[in-house]
Amino acid sequence: MKKEEKKAKAIFSQYVRLRDCIRTTGSTDYGKCITCGEVKSFEELHCGHFISGRGNSLFFEESNSHCQCSVCNTSLGGNPEIYRMKMIKKYGIEEVERLESLRHVPVKMRESDFLEYYSKFRGEFKRLMEG
Repeated sequence: MKKEEKKAKAIFSQYVRLRDCIRTTGSTDYGKCITCGEVKSFEELHCGHFISGRGNSLFFEESNSHCQCSVCNTSLGGNPEIYRMKMIKKYGIEEVERLESLRHVPVKMRESDFLEYYSKFRGEFKRLMEG
């Protein structure tokens, strides 16, 4: 299952970064970090999760994932205080609290789940690339 999991997570990351590049700069090549606002190239951006954790129920949640620069995502541990403020502004407190309430909900993924996520986000990525 590791192969399917890796593919699903990779395409999800690509989709989120492309989605946010288009949303923040109108370009497929550059995007803005949700937390610090710095513009970076698609390749330099990470898919940062508001609620982190690879085994929780929020990994593939689109509203939980946004472009982040490597400094905010890695060096600053997601820059959580600023990320939360940006999330409230973007989605409202109700959505932020919904996501936070799911922080510790584990999810058991099957191979078919990863294949489904891969197919969904590969399609979304292609749709964005086509315009």
